[in-house]
Parts: sequence; structure tokens; C-alpha cells
Amino acid sequence: MHVLSKYRYLPLLLIVALAFTGCDTLRVAKTPPVPPPPPPVMAPPQTPAPPPRPKVEPTKEWMSVDGLKTVYFDYDRFDLRPDAVAVLNNNLNWFKNHPDVDVRIEGNCDERGSEQYNQVLGEKRANTVRGWLISQGVDGNRLHTESLGESNPAVPGHNEAAWAQNRRDEFKAYLTKGEMR
Repeated sequence: MHVLSKYRYLPLLLIVALAFTGCDTLRVAKTPPVPPPPPPVMAPPQTPAPPPRPKVEPTKEWMSVDGLKTVYFDYDRFDLRPDAVAVLNNNLNWFKNHPDVDVRIEGNCDERGSEQYNQVLGEKRANTVRGWLISQGVDGNRLHTESLGESNPAVPGHNEAAWAQNRRDEFKAYLTKGEMR
């Protein structure tokens, strides 16, 4: 029995030994700390889109066109001569083929007479042609008149040949450059 008494503390020793060795294995495993999430990936700063460009209408201007011929007048007159009516009849084709184009009729005079008188005479010449075109069916809303008086001579000179070329009505269509000539 003596042998048993020598080993009687063995179970107790085993329990203590297991307790010490078990502490290591029973210890709650610590999880490593979770690293903070990476900062959000920022898109490169966007430059704001430029504001939309306003639609630019092509610039229109009054310009001469091939299909509209000049009408000439007698000295100190604003009535239509037979050759002027023939020119206007030919111009009617242009008006019919271009129904959406506005036209300016510019009344001109030679240098004789006062500036004020020639301004009024140029206006009468332009209005006479405008009235004739309206009587032939051209829409009056697209016909504009302007008197240039003696300020815009077609031919320089101080004789009947020059003056005859300066007593006239010219036609200018309101067009965009390069639209038609």
C-alpha cells in the first residue's frame, strides 16, 4: 500500500499539470486588430463642362445678287420707263424663285439738285418700284426701301453719261455670305 501512497498525489499532479498546460490552449485567441478601411478612392477632380455655346446665327447682310438687275430713271422723274418695266418683269422671276428672301430697293439720284431734294426723289423712285412689284404679286412685307439720294454714285463724273447711270434703283437681297449670288 505504500506504493499507492507514493502515487496518490499523481492524479492531483496530473490535474495541476493539465491545468497549466491547458491554460495556454484554453486561452481565447486574440484576433489581430482590423486595420481601418482604406480611404475611398477619389476620382480625379473633374473640370466643369464648359457652358453650352449659344447658337450663333450666321450673319446676314444686304448684298447684290445676279438675278436682280438695276432699274434706271429719266432726269428728275420717278415714273417707270418701258425699259425699266422690262427689267422688272425679268426680276419677277427671281422674286418667285426666292419667296423667303427679303429685298431692299435702294433709290439713287445724280448729283444735280439739293441733297434734300435728291433724298426725297430717291425715296419716290424706290417706292414706285416697290409698288409695281406688289401689284405683280410680290409680298410687300419682304420689300424694303431706302433712299441713298446722291450719296452713292455708280459712276463718277459730271456729265450726262455719268448722271444717267446714277439715276437708278438697285436691289439688295438680305442673305448670309455665300448663300447665293
